[in-house]
Amino acid sequence: ELEFCYSNSLGETTQRCVEPLKLHFRNSSWYLQAFCLSKNNFRTFKISRMRQVRLTDRRFVRERTVLPEIAVPSYEPGAQISLTLRFSPAMAFRVYDEFLPEQICRDKDGFFLVNLQHPEDPWLCGYLLSFGAHVEVLSPTRLREQMANIAHKVAELYQK
Repeated sequence: ELEFCYSNSLGETTQRCVEPLKLHFRNSSWYLQAFCLSKNNFRTFKISRMRQVRLTDRRFVRERTVLPEIAVPSYEPGAQISLTLRFSPAMAFRVYDEFLPEQICRDKDGFFLVNLQHPEDPWLCGYLLSFGAHVEVLSPTRLREQMANIAHKVAELYQK
């Protein structure tokens, strides 16, 4: 059996004791599917939310052989928008890792121009901000303005 502290999506932390059954990779994350002894039912735990994981001395017999379908929150993408992004050469490793070759070209100054279709959702600005000052949104104008607004708010935090 495994014991660990688990933080759910609301930030609530509970102590869990489980019989681990299966590891599962979905939506860019690892999950543990297990029989939770405290809930007396199957549960799915996101690995990155597990802390203080400890293997106990207790053993279990795998009586529960039929596993329910893993429950992972689904993602319903919004409308697709056309993006044109300009990345500094310092981001070469991420550009090549995160975009398709046919979406990437270099300009005369060595910067990367990336053209792609992507769902428009709140996650997009956060993702682009992970590139820091190494990305510029060239289009659409609406997204460029959103990024400028967020950057302005962040700058204000550090000017206090």
